[in-house]
Amino acid sequence: MIRIRNVDENGFEIRVQEWDYLDGWHKLETVSYLVMELGSYSLEDGTKVEAGRIESNKTKGFETINFSWSFQENPVVITSILSINETDALTTRIRNIDTQSFSSVCRSRNSMQKAMRLKPSAILRGSLQ
Repeated sequence: MIRIRNVDENGFEIRVQEWDYLDGWHKLETVSYLVMELGSYSLEDGTKVEAGRIESNKTKGFETINFSWSFQENPVVITSILSINETDALTTRIRNIDTQSFSSVCRSRNSMQKAMRLKPSAILRGSLQ
């Protein structure tokens, strides 16, 4: 899992994190990333993209997140955790993606995390090469 912090116009810091019960040892890891400014955009080729940020203290159950516009088909949704409020490993689960919204929840091994920031991005499926 990847944790992100100190995001600004010049860059960000990342940390590779594993579940707490694992041994903490890693080989060299490769991390890919996508940078987007917050907002909704139509690219020159007609591709719609949207990047947002959600702050939540919800520790149980999925939360519905609405897009600011409707996609013509179900988009690809990518999430990342922008929080270091605790040391427990966290991951996001996504479901119910449609043209208007998706549902997401953050999970730790014990599922009792504190408030955190989630940064979702949506890209119309099949439009990136």
